[in-house]
Amino acid sequence: MKFVRGDTVDKKFEFINRMLTRLARKSHKVAVGIIPPIPISSYVREIPKDEGVFRFIFPVPGKIVGGVIRLDQFPEKKEIPFIVVLRAFGEKITRELRVRNGFLKVGLDLPVDVGDTVEILNDWFEELNGVWVGMLFQPEVSSADVKRIMTEEFDKLEDQYTSGDEE
Repeated sequence: MKFVRGDTVDKKFEFINRMLTRLARKSHKVAVGIIPPIPISSYVREIPKDEGVFRFIFPVPGKIVGGVIRLDQFPEKKEIPFIVVLRAFGEKITRELRVRNGFLKVGLDLPVDVGDTVEILNDWFEELNGVWVGMLFQPEVSSADVKRIMTEEFDKLEDQYTSGDEE
């Protein structure tokens, strides 16, 4: 049985080089995974009678890392108050945000757990039209779906492209 493949000396060296690269890759595996924040958004044309312009329940633990409110039509030179209510089991956190000139961006680092809810409320029924709300939710790593891809799968692809063979 012939271990080193190749018709010429150069092809044999290429084959050996590929094998050594694979062995080196297998000997020290380092995996880096990135879980990007998930955008959550809502739009209401008119403020509903129950004042809720945004509602969301968190299905997994994580944190809210940012938010934005944009208004299509708004009274000029006024600060528009919005109430943010985060309900955790046994706890309620309320914060007022004031939107100036129809736009507000906030950076947050607010931890949330499974079943926590967030509401954004406003009672300016007559004066506002078109309320956009967006948040970035970063799930915890423990909630992520882990996919393992074997090194051999990458090696097969590498062989196909470097040797020109289609397996």
